[in-house]
Amino acid sequence: MQKTTLVKRKLMGYVKSGTPGDQLPTETDLCQKFNVSKITIRRAMQQLVDYGYLYRIRGSGTFIKTSDPDKTQIQAFSFNDLLTTPVSTQEIKETEHLRFAIPDSGTIHILYEELTKEFQDKNKSTNISIERHKLHKNLPYYFYDIEKGIVPDLLETNLNQLFCLVCNKNINPVEIPDREFPFNTINPHIKKSIFWYNKLWMIPRNMHIGYLVYNKTLFDKAGIPYPDDSWTWQTLTEVAKELTIPEIGQYGTIPFRDLYYLSLISWAYGADFFDCNGKVFIDKKSTFDTIQYVVDMVFKHKITMPVEKWHWGYNSAMKPVQRKMFMAGKIAILPSICSDMPLALNQVENLDWNFALLPSGPCGRFTPVTFSGLTIGANTNHPAPCNEFMKFAASPDSAKKFAGHDLTPYNQSSLLDAYFSQFKDKNTFNLLLMRDYIRQFPCNGKFCPFLGKHIFEMFESIYLKKESLKTAAKRTAKLVQIDLDRFLKLDEHLSR
Repeated sequence: MQKTTLVKRKLMGYVKSGTPGDQLPTETDLCQKFNVSKITIRRAMQQLVDYGYLYRIRGSGTFIKTSDPDKTQIQAFSFNDLLTTPVSTQEIKETEHLRFAIPDSGTIHILYEELTKEFQDKNKSTNISIERHKLHKNLPYYFYDIEKGIVPDLLETNLNQLFCLVCNKNINPVEIPDREFPFNTINPHIKKSIFWYNKLWMIPRNMHIGYLVYNKTLFDKAGIPYPDDSWTWQTLTEVAKELTIPEIGQYGTIPFRDLYYLSLISWAYGADFFDCNGKVFIDKKSTFDTIQYVVDMVFKHKITMPVEKWHWGYNSAMKPVQRKMFMAGKIAILPSICSDMPLALNQVENLDWNFALLPSGPCGRFTPVTFSGLTIGANTNHPAPCNEFMKFAASPDSAKKFAGHDLTPYNQSSLLDAYFSQFKDKNTFNLLLMRDYIRQFPCNGKFCPFLGKHIFEMFESIYLKKESLKTAAKRTAKLVQIDLDRFLKLDEHLSR
């Protein structure tokens, strides 16, 4: 008999003798009592959670839910089976229960619920339990569980975390034959971020691109034409000056103070953060000039909310504040990369807004892109159904479902069309143009984690006048170069 099955039976003894609400012993105590590993205890507990016998409260423990769960929630076992009937390996595999961890943010969970339901309707032997995890310091809680060795069967991740998960062996590659996944239709910049060491690590789902949203009412009051594809970044600055009225708390635009927003303008000015060989460019003239332009928006042109009113701290609540100010008619032009932004704006009454392309610069117009997607936990006991679910999630029908909510990098020719089609009255510019300006952010997704923090701290030092722009840029370039060198050594080691 498998250890997990044996432990599961013993845990059912607690359920039979206890009452709903009673707490089970800790994992450590159970390990010592049953002489098994924590992984075995966690697997057995999780299966009983899936079957409806137990429930968990983060930070408190595991508790008895009921000794007679709803039969619709448990197909492979009954209460008496677990207590008295020998359970064969074949019976255990009749229904495979998968944990699917996703961030509890926005409305994306609705689509995942629809996706898993459709998959389960076609695969009766697989049950997928979606776990929505709150964010802590901009990370869903399951990433803190992963650090402790508790990895779900399926999870959503993004470029900021993906390579770290690969390096730490927290996830498995996705095994989908080429003939079953249209790799050739994926944007090449996106493709190189999910294929490492000739293996696919993630099915991309939720796309984020850069664009402008603007308040039509504020433009109309000032008698200023709406943004169009002739706009440059200098145009944005000049228009934002006219739309800034600090006496009533109205500002032309928002401060750019992190890597995502800096990337909106950097490539248009011919700037970059580093090259493919790992040479950092942050303190070089083109990138320096871009940073200077961004800082001038705050101190020279005064077209943003004053620094003393900002929220500070990496991953702070500044972006939600800016969104609320835009919705309240206090910000005229809001550059954004958030795919949920148009959906949120569409729900606000009496807000007359629209989309626009990002402005162009001396080197043209570029739209950065980042995304999240699905991957497989390394500790899963169910690799076959996990890969089947990945194939299902990668199918054209699934891609179309997500295209209605976020930007799905499934087919280059429909990258934006499906997303913006739900805003039929917001068509003042040719949406197809944006496809021509997409560039993967930030040149390689593996570099995101350390680069973003250094860029934010550079801006914080400049805006709070702790350092001059020149000093801060040089210091940041050195720090990024040190981290990048370390990363490249690790990357070289892993690729052997």
